[in-house]
Amino acid sequence: MAWRLKKIFPIEGLTLFYVVATALYMLVWPGAVDKQIMLSLLGIRLLVVTAILLFNLMPLTKFMALIRQVMPAALILHWYPETYHINSCLFANLDSFFMKIDGLLFCCQPSLEFSSAIPWVWFSELMNFTYISFYVIINVTVFYLYYKEAAKGAHAAFMLLFAFMSYYVLFILIPVIGPQYHITTPEEALPYSWPFRAFLRILQEMGEKPTGAFPSSHVGVTIICLIILYVRKERKLCSYFLPLSVLLIASTVYIKAHYLIDVVAGLLTAPLFYWLGLCVWKKVGGQGLITQSRIVEDG
Repeated sequence: MAWRLKKIFPIEGLTLFYVVATALYMLVWPGAVDKQIMLSLLGIRLLVVTAILLFNLMPLTKFMALIRQVMPAALILHWYPETYHINSCLFANLDSFFMKIDGLLFCCQPSLEFSSAIPWVWFSELMNFTYISFYVIINVTVFYLYYKEAAKGAHAAFMLLFAFMSYYVLFILIPVIGPQYHITTPEEALPYSWPFRAFLRILQEMGEKPTGAFPSSHVGVTIICLIILYVRKERKLCSYFLPLSVLLIASTVYIKAHYLIDVVAGLLTAPLFYWLGLCVWKKVGGQGLITQSRIVEDG
């Protein structure tokens, strides 16, 4: 069965907006990016724009529609570490400030004391496992909904990408690298000899950079996944993810990826970014565009 496309997908439009906005920021703000890497970052943006435009020229099959939903979402693997290279126009590094906030609010440094209070290997492995499960929660949420109904999956992918990009903008503007990079004493380290800790270290070495601690996108995006599943009446899957999500939130502090204030900010920003994403989705006519006029039979 042949298909054709009338307009770009909302998730592609969102990607184009992020690409153009960040490119303008790098070009306009003095010192936003080191000159040696600016051409590389701008070149990647040109490739992304070209790919989206070329996809629009290709015949649209159901498989191609899925690819065009997945590709923009997969680019978060690049956009996140990229925030390390883009400098804030507002602040220098703020880790010392956020450590002071943790001390004032919680009368201690939770990112240091949590793992010291519970140093047991089995608990450390549980924390590392649940931290890694973040990627499972995201993918299962999107692909499960896409499997049930393409429009629901497209909506979930858009909402999560909107959230990620919102957090990435904050990572650029509010530079906090987190205790695992800021604290250089031996106490910041956790043993790497056990399977989940070792696997997490491999993932971090592949894609982690000293960036993006405030607010915690791990926390915020996880909460948004739960909201999406709850709103879509996928209550059983939501209930399965709920205890895992609670442990995941705790793990962000235990493994020293975040200060506790980062977690609080992630919890507070999640409903805000969900609501903003929903407003943008409705503004671009996302639901009707996907279900009625986006993909139509050709002949």
